[in-house]
Amino acid sequence: MNPIPNRSMKPNNIKVAARLKAIQEASGLSLSDMAKLLEIPKGTLSSYIRGLTLPPRPLAEKIISYFFKGDKVEWFYYGDIVDYIRDYLSYKGHQKFLDSYPYVPDHVYLMCDVDNCGPNPTDEDIDVSFGKLCRKNKLVST
Repeated sequence: MNPIPNRSMKPNNIKVAARLKAIQEASGLSLSDMAKLLEIPKGTLSSYIRGLTLPPRPLAEKIISYFFKGDKVEWFYYGDIVDYIRDYLSYKGHQKFLDSYPYVPDHVYLMCDVDNCGPNPTDEDIDVSFGKLCRKNKLVST
């Protein structure tokens, strides 16, 4: 599996729980059956689905290997990259700016792509692209 780029922001338990619940519902498995498949106690799985704690990476990898093709561990923890950029910019104190300019995360991602950051830009790549976007469009983040 590809390594997750170094992220300064921790995954959001509630968002991870929602993704895990969606996986469980889409699979049609009961909580008990999914816990058996993953070889963990039902109560542990329940605590992950309720967002009380995060599944450790080895379990996330197991979940991804059972229900998806490809490397989706970063998605499991952070959502798609545009979701991550939105959450990261909010984490960095730009929520009011994002409320005024909701398209910014998409444009930051496109700028990362143009700058050849790859499909998983680092936090530094996001910061650089966000700064360039603001300067290019004379946007001021408060």
